[in-house]
Amino acid sequence: MPRTINIGIIGCGRVTETFHLPSIKSLSGASVVALSDIDTGRLERLAGFYDIGARYTDPYELINSKEIEAVAICTPSEHHYALGISVLGAGKHLFMEKPTALGVEESRELIKISLGSPLKALAGFNLRWHRNVGKAKEIIGNGLLGTVKSLRSEMSVNDPGISEWRKKRALGGGAIIDLGIHHFDLIRYLSGADPDVVRANAVSGEIEDDTALVTMKLSNGVLTSSVFSYSSGHANEIEIYGSEGILKISLYDIAGLEIRPAEAASGRIIGGIGKVFGRISQTAGNFRALKHGGIFRESYLREWESFRDSVINDARVGCSLEDGSRALETALAAIQSAETGSPVKLFRS
Repeated sequence: MPRTINIGIIGCGRVTETFHLPSIKSLSGASVVALSDIDTGRLERLAGFYDIGARYTDPYELINSKEIEAVAICTPSEHHYALGISVLGAGKHLFMEKPTALGVEESRELIKISLGSPLKALAGFNLRWHRNVGKAKEIIGNGLLGTVKSLRSEMSVNDPGISEWRKKRALGGGAIIDLGIHHFDLIRYLSGADPDVVRANAVSGEIEDDTALVTMKLSNGVLTSSVFSYSSGHANEIEIYGSEGILKISLYDIAGLEIRPAEAASGRIIGGIGKVFGRISQTAGNFRALKHGGIFRESYLREWESFRDSVINDARVGCSLEDGSRALETALAAIQSAETGSPVKLFRS
């Protein structure tokens, strides 16, 4: 019989409710058998809706349950490190929402422990499993853009109900570490290069780092510019400029992948007609994503499929704690630059 891994989730917030639980529910070979949250009302509501019997207000009781093989940590960021250490210490596979920790030394300690065991430990950057990102990586790898010269990205939200912890840098909040860390990982994933120099400017109000501009020079010479914001319209986009072509990616749009030759000007009638047919073709090709709530939501399902397969088949995870640590280092460098007004040089080991 096919094997099923029993999963416990710590943290019953919006991401768990909106993305993680629906994804696992539709997935064969994985079952959520326990939930934990300090908010008993939220815990009981979610556990009741998904018919999950084991419910804990103490996350360490969930971690030590003999019934559980893997634990997902989906709490506010300040708790990630301590819970991650406990999960690995209890001999359980780890699914860690980003960031893996709030400090570089803490993230490296998690890496050290995980590398010394056969356990699987995944850093939860769901965008690596986004269909458009996968296609973009293939396009870049096949050389269709020629030599990549620069990259621009934007991630912004408008959430009047933002949690209090997301407003504070020290708790893992602010647009640089809470939003930007997704794109720092994605830039590294798509370019195959680490940031070399990071510069940032940020505007703060009620939310620390409410809006930030981060520029980087990568180790391969590619220049990047990214805007992250908590107080503008929803956007999640990347543009990659190469010597032979330009690639635009929307992470919310079912047909959000556009490529054109470097010499082709945008706005031409022929180009517009081709774009319409391209959208129709992409939508049809991405029909499975529509069945799972759209192309962005589906990235969580694909992420969980990958984690399940890595556990069952003893395969490498698709995003390691080392990957998570690299993205964290970049975010912390950007925060340092925003604070000091000076560029930060990253020294990679």
